[in-house]
Amino acid sequence: MASAMRYGFQEQGQGLLRAALWVAHMWRILMRMIAGAVLLHFVLFVVSQVTLLLALLLPWNILASLTTDRLPWRVAWLFDGYGPATAVPILMALVVGCFVAHLLAEAGNARLVRQASRWIVDRHDKTGLSDALRGQAAPFLGRLLRLFSVCGWLLLAAIIMALLYPALFAALLVYIVVGALVILTLRPGKRWGTAISADLRGKAWWGVGFIWLVGCVIYHAWHGALPHFWALFPSLLLGRQILVFLTAVQTNVTFLLGRAERVEALFLPDAPLAPPQRQSDGFAGLAQRDRRAAWLPGLLAAYGAGDFEVREQATRWETNGRVLCLLVDAPGSQQDRALLIRVFHKNIRELGRHERNILVHAGRHWPVPEFLGESELREGHLALVFEWAKGQDWLTRQEINRQVQLEVRKSLLACEVPAELVDRYKRGNIQLGQHLARIDWVLLRQMALTPELAATCDRLRGNWSALLRWLDQQPFQVLLDKLVWRLMARGKDGAFVVSNWANWRLEPLGIDWPLGWTKQELEQMLAQAALSRPALLSVAADDVCLVARLEELRKLNADGNYTAVFGVLGALETQLTHCVNTPESGQLQVRESDFFAIQKMDIA
Repeated sequence: MASAMRYGFQEQGQGLLRAALWVAHMWRILMRMIAGAVLLHFVLFVVSQVTLLLALLLPWNILASLTTDRLPWRVAWLFDGYGPATAVPILMALVVGCFVAHLLAEAGNARLVRQASRWIVDRHDKTGLSDALRGQAAPFLGRLLRLFSVCGWLLLAAIIMALLYPALFAALLVYIVVGALVILTLRPGKRWGTAISADLRGKAWWGVGFIWLVGCVIYHAWHGALPHFWALFPSLLLGRQILVFLTAVQTNVTFLLGRAERVEALFLPDAPLAPPQRQSDGFAGLAQRDRRAAWLPGLLAAYGAGDFEVREQATRWETNGRVLCLLVDAPGSQQDRALLIRVFHKNIRELGRHERNILVHAGRHWPVPEFLGESELREGHLALVFEWAKGQDWLTRQEINRQVQLEVRKSLLACEVPAELVDRYKRGNIQLGQHLARIDWVLLRQMALTPELAATCDRLRGNWSALLRWLDQQPFQVLLDKLVWRLMARGKDGAFVVSNWANWRLEPLGIDWPLGWTKQELEQMLAQAALSRPALLSVAADDVCLVARLEELRKLNADGNYTAVFGVLGALETQLTHCVNTPESGQLQVRESDFFAIQKMDIA
């Protein structure tokens, strides 16, 4: 225990020293370049703080004068011989003047920061700095100058407090030193880190400190050592402000150190902007044999796998190394079982929960291994556990050919999603119809190069609302983008299964149908999927192709490829004239001869 405390003290003490050295280095650099701006910022900051304090305190004297019909003794000496009728308007004018002075000082500092940051960036004249980074120069410099001004104000406030009330200043130093030692020694654990935010810890720091100062004042009063009001009151206010500003210094330094490379690239003459370096948090080590011994046995035991063997060659990493996939054989349990473990980094646990939300509804015909459950590891990572076939291994990229993808698409079409999950999904995700509703037809009409294209835009625009209502009535399908890049295998019954359901979507049926594939393939796929999902019996292949065409239009319009958009509009118009449905189907009532007549399309 003592060694752990000593290690925590040394580690945090070294971090504090590095932070102080970095701040001092930045202060020296800026003083060499813009010393006048640094000093002027400090003067305006002091003016801002003093005038704000007066603007907040003077109204209490006005209220006291109005309620007691006499001037408080604290301000009576300023108005010797004058009554409240004269003093109150003067005090109110002082309040307004102080507040205006505070605003002018803050506005002056903001203008000073903008001009100084622009001057520094132009002086360095570095190439390759993005507009976004240049736009951060003023906020970063503002934080730096405010940090320097706050430190200067803390020093000035400490001197004034020490002169006015030495005993209270000594008590403040005791609290700061003891509090710093406690913070450096006791490293907050996981429970503290999640239950108490940094803002709440800061408020607790200065709140407890202020109560300590008030307690010291009461102690001095009981022992007859209380100074005059004009020494006591300002000292108490300054002590509270010192505690609050110390918290602000810590927050500001933490913010700036987290962006130190960008700050240095902007304000140091010879500091290049290095790309952000990814910090290892030990997640990659979960796959190592010694680390697995700490978390995998307990996880597998919960699913009846006592003895197990990890297939080392089958270990895979997904999502830029943030998802770990393990295949585990359990030879001595329940007829030689095998399990698939998918571990999601704690920062993307919601991605794992998104998978879990649909996999708990997976039916017998779904292209997915049987989902057994989820567990949370000690570090906060989320693990999903699946039943796996003995000897089942991953397909290679070359094996996931067109035929395999077609088989998986058939299986996905047969996935029946509960209405409750569809409703939850629609509440949180934008879909094809909502994307299409954002198409700027005015812009497309203006960009049309021929009268025929302009006429096509006009006809489509006039019927677009009805088409979107038709689209909203189409059945949904489960969509897995980029099938060729997902981990697949062949299941026990020979069917293909997809282990990675990350970022699954629910979209109108046909949104991912490749337009180059044949209509016969589509009809066969719909007929086979309808055996497990009877709702697809009433779906026409032309409707599916129409949805795929609308998705093509959405992609091209989102990319700003308007030349290709006009090509799709012509094909879409032709395709719409062949989309014929009966009124009983609840879809568009369309005839090839009058689809683009003047009257609007109607929903039957």
